[in-house]
Amino acid sequence: MAGEFGTDDIILILILSITGIVMYIFGSRHIVNSDQYKKGYEDGYNGNNEFMSCIEKNYFGCLMEYYIQGYYAGERAKKRELEEKLK
Repeated sequence: MAGEFGTDDIILILILSITGIVMYIFGSRHIVNSDQYKKGYEDGYNGNNEFMSCIEKNYFGCLMEYYIQGYYAGERAKKRELEEKLK
């Protein structure tokens, strides 16, 4: 009969829900992301671009995205600071 909703459907929904929650928890590692952001920020601020050139040649993984965001934020902060000193 069309429109039946049985125990198989409920079990499938539970499995998918639990899988989604587990993937969310393990997929968003905020501690690692913020550490990589801080490291990138420090490198960008201090002008240490050795690691950055390595990343540009071989982009690996989405966690490096946080490092790159931090790197460019650090570069912009350094530029702003220098511009304020010149004024």
